[in-house]
Amino acid sequence: MFRILAIVAALLGLVACNSSDGQSLDLEGNINPSMGYWVRVDYQTTVNDESCLTLDTADGRWIRKFESRTVKPSINGTTHTLSAGLGHKGGPGKCGWRAEKIDLCIGPRDGSDTAARCQDLFVINDFAGPAPTALFLACSPVNWNCLTLDGRTPYNEVKTFAGKLKLDLTLASGG
Repeated sequence: MFRILAIVAALLGLVACNSSDGQSLDLEGNINPSMGYWVRVDYQTTVNDESCLTLDTADGRWIRKFESRTVKPSINGTTHTLSAGLGHKGGPGKCGWRAEKIDLCIGPRDGSDTAARCQDLFVINDFAGPAPTALFLACSPVNWNCLTLDGRTPYNEVKTFAGKLKLDLTLASGG
């Protein structure tokens, strides 16, 4: 009975964030005191039906609908936490909405809501493996581009998130 009520609530949009698989992105770690961030979760439809697509006026093709939402962390001095449910606000619904990509948006911690740069952090792919358990990123204070400590972009294709992911953010040396 509870499952039926949860499905009806999701279809009516009564649940703020409902994921049929209950996935969430949970981050915690250290952050340089001059840095701020948030994540952007991008959703797309998965059902190939005209009501679930939008017309691309540039080339006349029907493409999947797209929505985004931002989730801000709790930052306390040099530590941060963030928990983001990955379900679409109205559940999958008839269009099969699902999270497709998670961007890390980063910039100075100056009180503004404008990130200097957003870059891919995770792409959700049913054929990929689990998410890493830790990421250590050094970000340039000039252009806010972040790289792993071995100089790679932080882009990861993942199927699932299991538990908290340690995300440490520091300033790159040399700007």
